[in-house]
Parts: sequence; structure tokens; C-alpha cells
Amino acid sequence: MRLHQSLQKQKNTLSGEVKSVASHCVQPTKITWFQIHRKKLAYGFWLIPISLVFSFYFFILKDLPNPKKLNFREVSATTKIYDRNNKLLFDIFTDQNRTLVPLSEIPDSVKKATIAIEDKDFYK
Repeated sequence: MRLHQSLQKQKNTLSGEVKSVASHCVQPTKITWFQIHRKKLAYGFWLIPISLVFSFYFFILKDLPNPKKLNFREVSATTKIYDRNNKLLFDIFTDQNRTLVPLSEIPDSVKKATIAIEDKDFYK
């Protein structure tokens, strides 16, 4: 029994010495906030630009017209009803009274005036 107690005492002493030496050899590291949350920060770093791109698309670009359809735009014009003597009887329109005029029939002064009023720096 004495031998067993002696061995147990030596074991406890040796265990304590090993822990003491190990604690001096290996310094406990201080874990910073950044080390704990670096994965979350990495996900957030990529999540912000991706969400900005998607929000730009869904809030701005979704309302733009299709560029392929711009050349084939249907413009509502006034319906004109004539009698057999080519006399105008009725003008039928919904919200705007429009008459399509070819560009060749518009006087040059009207074209220049439109450009001047729309873009004041055009003729500079």
C-alpha cells in the first residue's frame, strides 16, 4: 500500500512538473475579435457588392426598354376619318392628338431651333 501511495505521489508531482514546464514553453495565444469573426467578415465583404449589383438591376434596369425594340417603336397617332370628297370629318385620339410628319417635311429652321433649345452648347 505504501508503494502505491508513493507511486501516486510521484505521479502527481511529475504531472504538475510537466504542466509547469509546458506552460512555460507554450505561450497561450490571445484570440482577437478579428480571428473569431473573419469568416463572417469575408462573407460580408462579398455580400455587399453582390447585393448592390442585384439592387441596381432590379430597381433601375428593369424599367428600361428593350434596346432591340427601340427601332420598331409604335407611336400612337390620331385617326382621321374623311368623307368621299376627301374632306376631314373626324379626328379620333385617346390622350394625345398626334400627326406623324416625315423629317423631310420639317423646315430647317425648326430643326435648328429644336437643337438649340434642347442642347444650348451644340453650336459652340
